[in-house]
Amino acid sequence: MCLHDDQLNQVNPMDSFGGHHSFFKLCRLMPDPTETSRRTMKVDCIQDSRSLKMSSNSRISSSTCSKKHLASGTFEGGLLIHNIENPDEHILIAERLLTKSSDGITNCLAFNGDSSHLFIASNDLTTRVMDLEKTKVVFKANTPFAVNALSVNPKNSNVAVIVGDNVDAFIVDYRFQPRNSLDSSLVLSGHKDYSFCCDWSQADDNLLISGNQDGTMRLWDNRKTGDSVYCWNSALGSPIYDINSSALGGPVRNCKFSQSGSYVVWAETLDHVGVVPVEELRSGLVTKHLNVQSIDFIGKCIGLNTCAMDGHDEKLVIGVNDHPLGGILTYNLETPQKLPQFDFAF
Repeated sequence: MCLHDDQLNQVNPMDSFGGHHSFFKLCRLMPDPTETSRRTMKVDCIQDSRSLKMSSNSRISSSTCSKKHLASGTFEGGLLIHNIENPDEHILIAERLLTKSSDGITNCLAFNGDSSHLFIASNDLTTRVMDLEKTKVVFKANTPFAVNALSVNPKNSNVAVIVGDNVDAFIVDYRFQPRNSLDSSLVLSGHKDYSFCCDWSQADDNLLISGNQDGTMRLWDNRKTGDSVYCWNSALGSPIYDINSSALGGPVRNCKFSQSGSYVVWAETLDHVGVVPVEELRSGLVTKHLNVQSIDFIGKCIGLNTCAMDGHDEKLVIGVNDHPLGGILTYNLETPQKLPQFDFAF
């Protein structure tokens, strides 16, 4: 049954084309080869949910991608995996229902280092690992709280950092984790509230970051888990922080290391993204020199990531949800390894 226009109407649950159902589209933004301008982009629809068997009326709760795969999780516990290796075509290779739990929202998806396995954190207190070649769940682990985000050690796919509905973060080796317990894990203590984002440096597997609802970011070294290497206000670099450095920052919902490991990027829930060099965090000089790049906009940050470009540069991509100012922001992120520019036109 569906409540529509103050009346109860009989609805065929298999009919996703009717006006009583919602649907989604998975799209990718990619260069348009038909245009002469190098920056011209096009939107390529990868999946219209109305053609799906199990998730036609679902909503996407999380997604991630590698060079070969796009993985998308739903609020209803579903999982979609597409092969996107060929830019001219895309193939749905798996549609799965991971759980029938009413609390089975897919909170986070993460690939391991070689993208052979997908880690799936669900709100039903379960983390699953899927073999992408077999598209089969090969491992399950239970936790005493819901995991909101995880990041896999780039050099050891058995180890991940997890954060969730707990004030602490945990470094977990899934090979030795007792059922529904984190007693064998390394504990990262310092935050005062629940966390929704974390990341593991691809360049230095000793460094991790976590962002928290308490309005702070923390840099960690997994060799010294007793205390964070550095803790800073999420409002660092913003106009509010310039006026009053003691002002509490907003909740942090997104954070990432750059691909080179040279920078940390984080986003408050609304209006502000900060970029700071990792070396300044490690030395503790960031508060003295404020060498922070601030990106301020109007809207809710719904995601950010970095991707490699030609040479040593990277691109910072920020998704902004706002009507009518929402969209995708892209910035060039220069790394210290960038070669000098030479002009050979004489």
